[in-house]
Amino acid sequence: MAKHKTLAFFIPHRGCPHQCSFCDQRTISGTVHAIVDGDVDLNLITQTCREMLERSGTLESAEIAFFGGSFTAVEPAYQTALLEAAQPFLGTGKFSGIRISTRPDAVDAAVLERLKAYHVTAVELG
Repeated sequence: MAKHKTLAFFIPHRGCPHQCSFCDQRTISGTVHAIVDGDVDLNLITQTCREMLERSGTLESAEIAFFGGSFTAVEPAYQTALLEAAQPFLGTGKFSGIRISTRPDAVDAAVLERLKAYHVTAVELG
């Protein structure tokens, strides 16, 4: 059985209506330099996915993940941009899907349809 791998990209505090003192996601995730004008650099997603595919061999159980913040509460255009950046790296011999984390109150039927259309395979609620 192949070992599960997750290639995580952090979008600290995006979509989250709170900034709790115990949750400094920018420091915890180390994404301070990957943020451009408040957004994860989409070129970083492309570059990092390409590099992992080149050096990791089989990725049949690997996922691209968007953690931090509440993914489904992020502006739909930015959600779509992140999901579209990951699409070329999904499929046979590539990543098996996309994993996200979000708030339960930020999920509805329209959100689920968008996630399904972009091959999101796991939603972590918290």
